[in-house]
Amino acid sequence: MYLHRVTETWEWANPDGTYLGGQCEDLNMEQSRFANEVDGDEWRAVARFPRFGGGKKRQSDYEVGIRWKDVETIIDKFCEVGRPEAIAIRQALKLAVAAKQLGWRPPAAPQSN
Repeated sequence: MYLHRVTETWEWANPDGTYLGGQCEDLNMEQSRFANEVDGDEWRAVARFPRFGGGKKRQSDYEVGIRWKDVETIIDKFCEVGRPEAIAIRQALKLAVAAKQLGWRPPAAPQSN
């Protein structure tokens, strides 16, 4: 996951016209902290970008929160451009829904002593 600022100002643009950005390897799960959310306890994946930006004195902390609904939208967008992995995920999700509608349940996990 990447975070980048697309505002065209000299401190954010590289000489070749590309923009500065950051790549996140810090991805965690947490519950929403936003008061205006309909599902205030909804879980989301959170990617943190500490001290991101081109500022000389103070760089801001950013994070990107992704709900499952966002993941579904991302899968749809990758399907639109023909990514085979995204198409396979979409088909697997449809198959799982159909199996549940027919009454299939996954086997119970083995009990340990």
